[in-house]
Amino acid sequence: MTSAGLALLEECGDDVVEKLTHRVIDGVVGRTMPRVLDFGKMLSPTKWRQLTTALEGLVRSVGRSPSFEAAEALKAAGVADGKSTPVSGALAARADELRSALLLEAATIGTSTIQNFDWNVAVAVASDQISTLNEPLMQLSFTVAHPDGSEEEVRMELSNVELRDLIAKLEAANKVVRELA
Repeated sequence: MTSAGLALLEECGDDVVEKLTHRVIDGVVGRTMPRVLDFGKMLSPTKWRQLTTALEGLVRSVGRSPSFEAAEALKAAGVADGKSTPVSGALAARADELRSALLLEAATIGTSTIQNFDWNVAVAVASDQISTLNEPLMQLSFTVAHPDGSEEEVRMELSNVELRDLIAKLEAANKVVRELA
């Protein structure tokens, strides 16, 4: 989302702004994106692409974060209230649909699934460079099933610090998933 792209809303007619916003939302939720032919030759092809790309970025930002303020982003881009009000209204009216579509899109990014996992704790007492190590290690083993029916064994060995980092990242991911649900 670029401010310059959003500023191009000022070159559009008042009747076009809301229709264009709804068509961009349609594209984000899986329908057809707006075409320049549908709106006449109001902008050059380059400006059209800049405007629709920036508007799509704004739409996705609103869908990802309910606290994102579209009106402030439009104001920062220099878009007058007369043009930003229909955009904000369209985004507010379709926020639930947009959020659901983006959640579904995120859920379908990866299709591999964990079929099984196993863990083991071991203590490394020495290495070829250090005679006394005494470092606890967590050994994780995952069986991952791919969409083509193949399975892959993924193994990792984590130190205490690496295990804490992994747990923190998983907790952060869990928090994001709970916010989206």
